Amino acid sequence: MGNFIFTVMGVAVVIGVTGMLTPDGETKKYVRLVGALCLLCALVSPILGAISSGGDRFEMLFPSIDTDRSEYEEIYKEAIVQGAKENAEIELTAAILSRFDLPTGSLELTMTILPQGDIYSVTDVQVVLMSSAIYADPREISEYINAELGCPCSVIYG
Repeated sequence: MGNFIFTVMGVAVVIGVTGMLTPDGETKKYVRLVGALCLLCALVSPILGAISSGGDRFEMLFPSIDTDRSEYEEIYKEAIVQGAKENAEIELTAAILSRFDLPTGSLELTMTILPQGDIYSVTDVQVVLMSSAIYADPREISEYINAELGCPCSVIYG
């Protein structure tokens, strides 16, 4: 890589000096054109060399990214599950706030979602009641979540 940069810089310096020494007029236009073509050749030569010598050098210039389809499918599945979890937490929080007449921001809810084969299900819910919801009955909230989702729920004061 250092040789490539050194070559390009050397060609650029030679073109610059030649352009300054060339008298104005038609000749100067042609000298600039030839200089630009030489610089273009210096910039493209590593790519052409890599293509002509086979894939090994071309791979060194542009390292390939392993595109394992299953890896992308796993990332996609994780993103879908995370998005569904966040939406479910928002909806359940809104339902609890509405049902128990609690002020907005008075609780934090966290769900644990785990796969059971190809199906994901909520395995645990944790509710943290803030000081503005101190009068809420944690047993009622726990029973409500258990009835709605069929999973254990722990309610704590934070």
